[in-house]
Amino acid sequence: MNDLVDFKIAAKFEKAIAAGRKKAGKKVGGAFTKKRRGSLGKAQKRRKKGVINRVARDGTLILYDMAPMAHAKEFGSTIKPVNAPQLYVQVSKLAPGELPVRRGDYLLAVSKGKEPRLLGVYKSEVTKKQAAPSDRFYEQVEKFADDYEKALDEFIDGKDILL
Repeated sequence: MNDLVDFKIAAKFEKAIAAGRKKAGKKVGGAFTKKRRGSLGKAQKRRKKGVINRVARDGTLILYDMAPMAHAKEFGSTIKPVNAPQLYVQVSKLAPGELPVRRGDYLLAVSKGKEPRLLGVYKSEVTKKQAAPSDRFYEQVEKFADDYEKALDEFIDGKDILL
């Protein structure tokens, strides 16, 4: 009989812990997502929408950076065309101070009055520089791990789980 009571208490405790993890995950996950999107600065809307969070059934907080080319922007990479001989790069997407044209590149321009306006450049490859360590997704996730644990502890302390 005593084992049955212990089993019920343990099951109730596990259920309360899972509920606490879910609540803490939603609270901290939302705060993290908002801060991460803000830290991306003037990034495109599509890039910012790629930062998402999910809370699993067991309350585990899962944070994603699913934006296109997120890995290349995070760790640096050389991007080469797959189904075409050249990559098209819009001039407005280039970093400030980056030279848009090298010898041998093809240009796409339109005539606007007497002077042409450069729209883009066709390149054989594009190299993305590695993000600063403080700006990396994983570094920012680490900062929120403690917040998640604190929110979980607050939930558990605020409930009388064993009764």
